[in-house]
Amino acid sequence: MTLRGIHHVKIAVSNLERSLQFYTDVFGARRIADADHVDDAGRLYACTLDVPGPRHPARTAPRRAPRGLRARL
Repeated sequence: MTLRGIHHVKIAVSNLERSLQFYTDVFGARRIADADHVDDAGRLYACTLDVPGPRHPARTAPRRAPRGLRARL
């Protein structure tokens, strides 16, 4: 299966400000302030980031785990 792209990904975080700093520092993300989500009291609860990177199709393929390897949930 060929994936043409990913429109967006949501990631739940426990500390929004610290997470914004992390994604900015580590991935070079840029905050899109016009897309911020605020509640009725005006508190920021979610924001949108643009993360630079390769803009090419990704490829995924199902694969069996090696014998004896088991996921821990």
